[in-house]
Amino acid sequence: MALPIPETLNEITADWLTLALRQRRVISEETTVLGRTFEVFGVGEGFAGELARIQLTYEGGSGPATVIAKIPTSVTDNRNGSEMLGVYERELRLYEQILPDIDVSAPLRGGWRLSVRRSEGTLRGRSGVAAGPHGLSRPA
Repeated sequence: MALPIPETLNEITADWLTLALRQRRVISEETTVLGRTFEVFGVGEGFAGELARIQLTYEGGSGPATVIAKIPTSVTDNRNGSEMLGVYERELRLYEQILPDIDVSAPLRGGWRLSVRRSEGTLRGRSGVAAGPHGLSRPA
């Protein structure tokens, strides 16, 4: 079953994180995200996205202490400009096509989706959640 991708930081719930981390086999089926605390970075500074570190607590097991969430900006003009320039698509392609072939530490991508908006004919980025240096790195 495809996990719905959150469009706002508030949509990244403990239940959503539990499912996302289980699907990526980061936590066991017995482990549940019990709570989460957001630390939002660069409020009002980024033109293309919103970024937060999420501290996690668990029940029934353990997992990464933190994950990083990145979603497209909620500022309509900035989001439209980023979509037209292909900012979100290029970032996704970096994770899919370039990073796997080079020897660098990279986060595990927890969820990402691009969808075509028919009215504008552009690709639209969706949020991504990754466990990074404070949690997990891409396996060798």
